[in-house]
Amino acid sequence: GMDKEGRIVLPAELMAHAGITDRGCFVGKGPLFQIWQPDALAAHKAEARHRARTKGLTLPIRPRRDGGA
Repeated sequence: GMDKEGRIVLPAELMAHAGITDRGCFVGKGPLFQIWQPDALAAHKAEARHRARTKGLTLPIRPRRDGGA
């Protein structure tokens, strides 16, 4: 739900499940989004980067279309 200032209020059960106390990070997933506990998100991102590096998964670097660096 939302409070009178328009902020999203998460149910206590969902907050407990995600380990969220006073802050959450919204992560876009196409038409959906997830809400993460900030430290858990940082750990997840670090692990994903590590997996990508160890498996040699990289994105090709292409020149910008606007000519910028």
